[in-house]
This record gives sequence, C-alpha cells and structure tokens, in this order.
Amino acid sequence: MANDETLMIGEILAKVDTAKSKKAKKDLLEEYKKNTILQHFLRGLFDPKVKWSVTETPDYAEDDITPEGEEANSLYVEIPKCSLFVEGHPKAKGVKPERLKQIFKSTDPVVIYPSAGTGAMEASLVNTLSEGDKILMYETGEFARQWYEAAERFKINVDFVPGDWRTGADPEITKQKLLADKKHEIKAVLVTHNETSTGIKSRVEEIRKAIDDSKHPALFMVDTISSLGSYNYEHQKWKVDVTVGGSQKGLMLPPGLSFNAISNKALEAYKNSKLTKSYFDWGQMIENNKNGFYPYTPAVNLLYGLNESINMLLEEGLENVFARHARHAEATRIAVHAWGLEILAKNPVERSNSITAIMVPAGHDSDNLRKIILDNYDMSLGTGLNKDGEKTDDPSAITNGGVLLPFGGHKGSAIAMMVELLAAGLVGDMFSFEAKAADNADGGPARGGEFIMALSPQLIAGEGWNEHWDEYLQLWYTDEV
Repeated sequence: MANDETLMIGEILAKVDTAKSKKAKKDLLEEYKKNTILQHFLRGLFDPKVKWSVTETPDYAEDDITPEGEEANSLYVEIPKCSLFVEGHPKAKGVKPERLKQIFKSTDPVVIYPSAGTGAMEASLVNTLSEGDKILMYETGEFARQWYEAAERFKINVDFVPGDWRTGADPEITKQKLLADKKHEIKAVLVTHNETSTGIKSRVEEIRKAIDDSKHPALFMVDTISSLGSYNYEHQKWKVDVTVGGSQKGLMLPPGLSFNAISNKALEAYKNSKLTKSYFDWGQMIENNKNGFYPYTPAVNLLYGLNESINMLLEEGLENVFARHARHAEATRIAVHAWGLEILAKNPVERSNSITAIMVPAGHDSDNLRKIILDNYDMSLGTGLNKDGEKTDDPSAITNGGVLLPFGGHKGSAIAMMVELLAAGLVGDMFSFEAKAADNADGGPARGGEFIMALSPQLIAGEGWNEHWDEYLQLWYTDEV
C-alpha cells in the first residue's frame, strides 16, 4: 500500500466508507490528515469560504458511485488542478483576462475565446449589430475582406471602400462618409490595424480623429490580430469600442485564443443587438471571465502559455518590445531597398513593424521563386506534386493525379508512414493506396483503421515511478516547479 501522501483519494474515502463506526471513520481521517491533496479536496468540499466556479460536472453511471470512465488514479491526478477553480488561489491568476488589459492599454473588459481570431471577428459583429445595419469597412487586404464577408453572411449592409491592397484605411474618406451620413445610418466603422496579407498598417488614431471631427456616433472596431503586442496600440486612449485580437502573432502562441476588448459604448450596443449569438455571447463570457472561467471547456494549455507570454512582454517592457520590432522592421526595409526591391506598402507611415511584404519584380514569376526556394533550401512554400512528380501549389494539378506534400518534408513523411503502419498494418485495415477504392463518393472520409496504444509508466520507467511522480505533483502544488 502506498504511504499516506501517495494513497489515492478514492482509496482513502473507500476505507472511511467501509469503517463500521463513526469513531473508526474519524480515526481514519485523522490518520491521513497530513495528505495535502486530501486536505485541499475536503476543504474545497466543506469550507464555505472556498468559492468554486465549475461550470461542468461529470456524468455518473446509473449504478456506479464514481464518474463514468474515471478511476481513482484519475481523481488523484486531477485533484491538484481543482485549485484553478478556487477564487483567490495563486494558480488561478494565470487564467484570468485581467492581465491582458495591460497589453490592450485599457481598463475596459476583455473576454478570451477558445477560438481562432476569426471567432473574435464574428463576436464583434453579433454582439453589437442587427440584420440590415450599415457599417463602413476598407479593402486593405485578405483579412479585411474576410471580416467583410463575415458581415455579409449576417446580412449586414457593408459600405466596403475598395482598395489596391497597397494602402491602409483612409481617414479623410472616413470623415467624408460620416459627414454625409446625416441620418447616422452607419452603425460602425471597422478597420484592420495591421493587414497580415500585405504588411499595411492603417492609421487607427487618425481614423478615430476623423470619427470625432464628424461628430458621428458610430462604433469604432479594430482588428489587431497581427499587431497586438508588436507595436503600440491604445484601445482606451483611441476610444476604440471593440478591439479584436489573437494569440498567434505578437503574443507568441499557437492559434487558438482570441480576444475582444469592449468599451461601455459597445456594451450598450450589445443590449440592443438582434443578431443570433451563443458561443460568442458577451454576456455569459464577461460574467464567467471575471474569475478566469468559461461557459464551456477552456483552452487550458494556451491560457498557461498566455500567462507566460504576458510575463515576457511585461518583463522586457512593452515600449522596449515595440522599439525592438521597429528596429528589426527598419533593418529589413533597408535591406529590401539595398537589393533594389520594392516594399508593397506605398506610404512609409503605413509600413508595418511586424510584417514586411515585398513586391516580386516585373519579369519575374512568383511560382518560379517558390520553386527555387524549395529546390535549393528545402523550404516548401507550395503544397504538393503534380501527376508528373513536379512540385506545385496549384490545387487542380494536385488533385489531377498529383499528391499533397506531407507537413515537415521527409520527416513528416516518415511520421505519416509510421501512423499508417500502426493504424492499418497492425489492425488489418486498409493502407492509404487501398482507401480510394473503398470511397463511396458521399463526400465523407473513406473507411480507415484505428490504433490505440496504452503505455504503463510503471513498466517503462521502473518501480520508483509512483514516488517520482508524486514528488513532482507535490512540488507543483506548492509552486516549487
């Protein structure tokens, strides 16, 4: 039997349950009172000062006293994580949105969505607007267009100012259109701060001034997905009503988290918005996010990463981070000019410090450039091979007898081969070359095999694994790792 520190919670409680008298039960609890995991577990259950915020409870099997599919070992592993749900616990601070306000330079509410940046774009629309509302947008690149297309799908009337993808949103055009809108039919002005596809930075502060000079009540919404954390952005000072952000650029994380910073004016618009909303509803998100929680499953790993990203940004100092990006961007632009090439952004004040897009010179083929990079430097900017085995990024050439290149080149191919051997060869199912023949052309995936591997840490790591793991858990719980 394991010692009192490594004994499973379920085992301790089972012993207490089978004890024949109240005294025996009390004696058992007294015996295991030094088990810190049990202490915190019981405190969380019975101490009225501990406030829990758990939005989902496990399903219970009809004739079982334990959560369906859960063993006592799982409970033991999960109990330390319960600290994340206790208000005021030091480990809960990493999952609250409050620290993000420093990055947005705002005291306004910030909600965190487990979604890509596109989700936060949708949230900005459905929480502030209604079907038929008119908004003003600018064609500054691909992602401005995606925001526009999302608005159209919600049957919002979009005045989409055309652009050549080489300039940002025009403050003067903004002012003119708002002055002409005598009936204040335009409900919002939407601007992409930093266009990922072009390296164009729109002058958000000047757009704000244009709105103020026109004395127009329109909401002001800004997409900062590829600028937040890379150069200065002032949500509150610039009176932005909804700022859209994402985790995968200046915040140095994989995609999977997105943000809305929300002004009081936007919250008032939320009360009157008639667009259907559920997953992206500000109401439930703000209420849950106050204490670092969600109305659904949070992206826990990314939230821990976000906490560390914010630590890194604040330790370096935001202004130092911005200066570093500016220095590197300027060095890149100097190099581009030295090579005799042209930067896509026409206006120097609209050149991004996080992205530099370069024009392919006249007489040169971008496809050939990608081929040279792939052939000489083993860096694939394309996606596959055509039927003759030539590298291509043309989807029609790939589907017409060609093949997709695996992610990771030859290493990715080796991993794919290993997965295929496990999921087909070992279970007697089809290999990939056989799958096409079994495809019934209904649009769904062809039938494939499944391979499940279970590993025993005790057998692999040796007899001391339990003690080793328990030592780690205890250190983790006391913030020593």
